[in-house]
Amino acid sequence: AVKDNVSSLLTAKGYTMSISLPKGNVYRVVFWAQNPECQAYDVADDMNVTIDYTGINNDESRDAFFAYTEQFKVDHNTSVSVVLRRPFAQVNVGAYPYDMEHAHEAGVDIAKSSAIIKCVPNSINLLDGTTEGEVDVTYTLSARPTENLLVDVDENGVAEVYEYLSMSYLLATTEGS
Repeated sequence: AVKDNVSSLLTAKGYTMSISLPKGNVYRVVFWAQNPECQAYDVADDMNVTIDYTGINNDESRDAFFAYTEQFKVDHNTSVSVVLRRPFAQVNVGAYPYDMEHAHEAGVDIAKSSAIIKCVPNSINLLDGTTEGEVDVTYTLSARPTENLLVDVDENGVAEVYEYLSMSYLLATTEGS
């Protein structure tokens, strides 16, 4: 297991990594990318990640990505491309801007939000993407996101604009787990 901070090496074209592996052996490679400031993930040597959901709502630092390769044998210089994907569901809650205006006129201003979600997986096997566990998540109050929530509602790519109320990252359940 090798852990590298590659944030300074990222370019518009992505990141290229070279690994020296002895020829004649079969390998699988796993990738996990997270914000180095986020303390919510424990990556074990067996490539299982345990998620600690303790913390605030609307925490963008919890976003993370992973990928794994199929087995490959090294007989010569080998190139393997991977695309990292998000193992999390990003649960967004928004309101139409005019509804927020009506709430404000009625004396209700929403500056913070929290979230309670039941029965969420809390571990992922990076070797195959399966998830396990079942915990109840309570994200505590935090300032709601300030940018607009854009939701693509039709096949033409036209987005509806909402004001964010809440944004939470939760490990998505994999089929069969």
